[in-house]
Amino acid sequence: MSRSLSRRACRPLALLAVLLLPTACSLFDDEDRLEGTRIPVRGERSTSITEPLPEGEEEAAANAGPALSFPSADAVVAPTGGAPLPPPRELEAWTQTNAVPSHNAGHLSGPASLQRIWTADAGTGNSDEARITSAPVAADGRIFTLDAAAEVRAFASGTDSALLYESL
Repeated sequence: MSRSLSRRACRPLALLAVLLLPTACSLFDDEDRLEGTRIPVRGERSTSITEPLPEGEEEAAANAGPALSFPSADAVVAPTGGAPLPPPRELEAWTQTNAVPSHNAGHLSGPASLQRIWTADAGTGNSDEARITSAPVAADGRIFTLDAAAEVRAFASGTDSALLYESL
């Protein structure tokens, strides 16, 4: 009887030890923090869309999150009477999914109506066996694709023949 009683008494202590074990690692952490610039990840820093950033801060601002502001004097009222927008700007390259690291490309300019200006065979599409794992990217007048068969192609914009083909 006393043996089962002692086992019952040990169960809560064992459970407590298991729950507290992950927090014990921080008690013995005497490592120094790495040097370098800290980038706010929750948008603590407000960045103006209409003013250029100081040299070297563009990437940090792109990763800073969605906390964006702009002076109301430069704002353009949306045609639907919605929120004011910063002046539209052109995006010169689409180098990753959603254009920029913050996934917020801002107020982009474009034509009044869209039309297809280019098409090409970019390789194998999705199937039950394989999926396309990367969206096309564009830079310096070239478009790069990765298909479901892990084949990379590069096209010059406006042509349908591949400049580069590489099977990964």
